[in-house]
Amino acid sequence: MYPCTIIVAGSVATRDIPDGAVAAGNPARVIKTTADLQEKTKVKLTQTPCFGEEYRMKCGGTVAMRKSMLKAMPHGECYIISKENLRGDNPPATGGSQAG
Repeated sequence: MYPCTIIVAGSVATRDIPDGAVAAGNPARVIKTTADLQEKTKVKLTQTPCFGEEYRMKCGGTVAMRKSMLKAMPHGECYIISKENLRGDNPPATGGSQAG
């Protein structure tokens, strides 16, 4: 993996930000490493409900499906993932379908 730097939207970088850093603010300062961000994102993905594309309103999702999604989201977040990208370690929440 190549080193990278992330500057959060709206931040003002007034000096060099090192490789592998995430910087935010005005002026931008390092708030964490990209490795820390990656690990936090992995943990979040395994704890957040995932639903299949059929839950999108454009794809025929119903009001009942939306209500079931809202009930399954303890923190108000979920992911709607295309069937070919569903992870076996985090199957869709109630009512979703998993690619087989």
